[in-house]
Amino acid sequence: MSEDKLEAVLQGLGVTFERPVVVVHEGDTDSDFGAAARVYWTLKSSGVSPLAILNGGMSAWKAEKLPLDVASTAPVPSDIDITFSDQWLADTDEVASVVDGKGEAVLVDARPAEFYNGKKAHDAAARPGTLPGAVNLVHSSFFNGGTKVVDQASAAEIAATLGLKEGEEVVPFCNTGHWAATDWFALSELAGIENVKLYPESMVGYSKTDHEMANTPGLLQNLLGQITGN
Repeated sequence: MSEDKLEAVLQGLGVTFERPVVVVHEGDTDSDFGAAARVYWTLKSSGVSPLAILNGGMSAWKAEKLPLDVASTAPVPSDIDITFSDQWLADTDEVASVVDGKGEAVLVDARPAEFYNGKKAHDAAARPGTLPGAVNLVHSSFFNGGTKVVDQASAAEIAATLGLKEGEEVVPFCNTGHWAATDWFALSELAGIENVKLYPESMVGYSKTDHEMANTPGLLQNLLGQITGN
């Protein structure tokens, strides 16, 4: 989405720089949180602050028997004027530079292991596999078996397993950028790591390029896997 179109959407929602924004999601699964984290990332990159995500979403809200309103609300349009920042954004060229050894960053695959290991691929991906040198930190690691994301201390403990150096750039990715948004949020906003960038195109975009990939089975192995269901 272009900056102009994003600005028009935010204006239509009545978003301003003066009023806090809370991103609310359904909260049915831990994957659902990724959509809220992606919206949060977009708003933060647009300069909107303060921001929050309703932890556990509407499912947690209802479980607490908190007030609900079923009436529709028409937003009052705003005149917000945004400038989208790429401070927390990594594109394919930057990621490819890291893969080629020309740039430096810790590449973090937020997908379940079967995607990371090349045993499964997104329907829109050109080939299975992951980024060379990437580590696997599954998005669900930041949940304790439910739909609420862990607290700051727990997020920091999980982040510590990456062995990051001070100031080191971190780039989470997945298939289409939603699971990766969870890793971005947990590492950046909860663990407090400053230089975390989301790679929105992720493996669906990267797999369609000629850039090197890892854990990509050969054609024969891929066909055998499809036949046997493995």
